[in-house]
Amino acid sequence: KKALRQAEETSRNALERAEVAEEKVKSSGQDEVKQLREELKEREAKEMQLESDVAKLQHQHEESETLCASLQRTEDSAKEALEQRSEELARVNAEKLRLREEGEECRQEL
Repeated sequence: KKALRQAEETSRNALERAEVAEEKVKSSGQDEVKQLREELKEREAKEMQLESDVAKLQHQHEESETLCASLQRTEDSAKEALEQRSEELARVNAEKLRLREEGEECRQEL
């Protein structure tokens, strides 16, 4: 009987230790799951921030392209206006030269 009681006690102790170990494993697993969920939330938040940053950069890029195109049109217009002014100045200078020559001829005739 004594051996039977000892065997029962040993069996109960082993069962208790197994239950405690099982609880530790469950608790550890729950902690790990909780930690992994937190990491997932952090990663999702970072991903959302990156997507937002990318959208902002794309918008800025589009604005830059629009500004560059506008600047190019402005530059082209300025060049065209400068060419017109240069042509106009050349005509005015040619007219001045012609008038001087005419004036010189008139003076010589007098």
